[in-house]
Amino acid sequence: MTMLGGRLIQEHQALDTLFEEIANRVHCGDTAALDESWTALESRLLAHFDYEESHLLPRFESVDPAEALRIREEHKLVRRALQDTGVAIELHTVREQNVEEFLTLLRAHAAREEKLLYPWSSAADAATRAPGTVER
Repeated sequence: MTMLGGRLIQEHQALDTLFEEIANRVHCGDTAALDESWTALESRLLAHFDYEESHLLPRFESVDPAEALRIREEHKLVRRALQDTGVAIELHTVREQNVEEFLTLLRAHAAREEKLLYPWSSAADAATRAPGTVER
């Protein structure tokens, strides 16, 4: 996998770590720290989606339009769940089950991208590099 694919997978791992932190803070009832962690996750996740939607999915659509559409639809679903969970956190009504359901959704989405989108992205990235160019 090229640097781009590797970076995107690392970003998924960082998001997963943040979400585990959120789950632990919900479990412990640490609302102040929860707000801080949620803000970080929300900002990072939305930036991640924006990057994919601006840079990867437009090119991927020419190869697999149905899958690109499916990923965009999943992004919409995750954004809605992100908003709903964020409101529950703000209102101090979030439950561990809500967080676990969101984490399950997020992990399934990440697995889909890592299986389909990122390998394609790495191959496309490698194909556009000049022959003899070494990846750093």
